[in-house]
Amino acid sequence: FETWLSAALNPKPKDPGLPEGQAGRTREVAAAWSRRTGPVALGKAGRVVTTFGESIPVAHCSPLTVCYIELEPGETLTDSPSVGDSLRWQVVVKLQGRDPVTIVIEIKPAADAVETNLVIPTDRRLYTITLVNDPVYHTPILAFRWPDSEARASAERIERQRAEELAAEEALAAEAAVRADVTAAEMARSGVLTEAGPRAAELLDFRFKVTGDAAFRPVRVFADGSRTYIDLHPRYRGPLPAIVAGKAEGNAALNTRVSASGSRLVADRVITDVWLQSGRERVRIRRMTN
Repeated sequence: FETWLSAALNPKPKDPGLPEGQAGRTREVAAAWSRRTGPVALGKAGRVVTTFGESIPVAHCSPLTVCYIELEPGETLTDSPSVGDSLRWQVVVKLQGRDPVTIVIEIKPAADAVETNLVIPTDRRLYTITLVNDPVYHTPILAFRWPDSEARASAERIERQRAEELAAEEALAAEAAVRADVTAAEMARSGVLTEAGPRAAELLDFRFKVTGDAAFRPVRVFADGSRTYIDLHPRYRGPLPAIVAGKAEGNAALNTRVSASGSRLVADRVITDVWLQSGRERVRIRRMTN
């Protein structure tokens, strides 16, 4: 009766924050995580290296002996580290190196220190570490691998490589453009190869007027007395325009062909008035008589 009366007068309060069954599941998941073990390897200069996020790492520190926890270079604290038993565990933050600075956490247990935990908040992650006072086994430096940082560094290397390749391609394209401009300028003021072989500029007829602003506008038009040469810009990569006879040409036949370079149109006679046309764009070429 007394037990029933006590239970009736002092009922056990229900957990208001968790639905039925969730509290047990939460404890189960937490326990499974605490039992989980991650990979551990020997690193440089006595470091014990574990992978961040795989498990709760454990630092074994001998009584009255200093051990260290090393963070990622450049990583900064967002608050002071918190230790469960601050009376028996001494925690000191120290800095190592420069550009970037590496934060190391100095840990020293008292002789009667018991197992506790340490939480370290940073700008990149939250560390939870178990501290064990161990007179036999000692962890000089507990260090980490950071898969997220490694993935980010790999992506940055790929991005840098792509940027370098793009810059190299742009440099080559710019160099080719400069060469093409120089070639075009030389074409505009010097003699060139004709169907009859190389001819000096003074022996050629350059009295042609070009009007229109199409992409295929010729950089030079000249005749050698029997043929007309229409030189397109060396950088032009669009469709070749058709040559359409103007009114001044009358009904005279006009045969044309494309040079091996692909940037020169050759008419089989000296033209008087023609149009270069591609789609809706066109350019007019007329021979000036005086």
